[in-house]
Amino acid sequence: MARIIKERKRERDKVIEIVKNFSKELKDAFNKVTVFLVGSYARGDFNVWSDIDVLIVIEDCNVGVKERYSKVIPILLRSREYASIEPTILCLEEFRRGVVKKNPIVIEALSNGVVIIDELNLMNCEE
Repeated sequence: MARIIKERKRERDKVIEIVKNFSKELKDAFNKVTVFLVGSYARGDFNVWSDIDVLIVIEDCNVGVKERYSKVIPILLRSREYASIEPTILCLEEFRRGVVKKNPIVIEALSNGVVIIDELNLMNCEE
């Protein structure tokens, strides 16, 4: 049992490292970002079919949804390691509204998410 737990921890740590590398590349595209690992890898209940759910919060709300994803897709295509990343991208104001309106992914990020980078200081948001 200890061996299995150790292997799962190692696999989760590897995913966190992949998301850290991905986050560094996001900084070039969006300047300031906050990135959370959410979903099964954050909770620890992942399996072989799990994707890597990531919530990306950008500062600039003038960047439309289509433009946000057009900046992220080339980054995802740069590395085979990024192939399983499933990004959700919100601007700062959308994130703040999500806190108030109890948006499930925002609440999950704040309560169970793994903070990869927090340049927007979102961990001080109140649920």
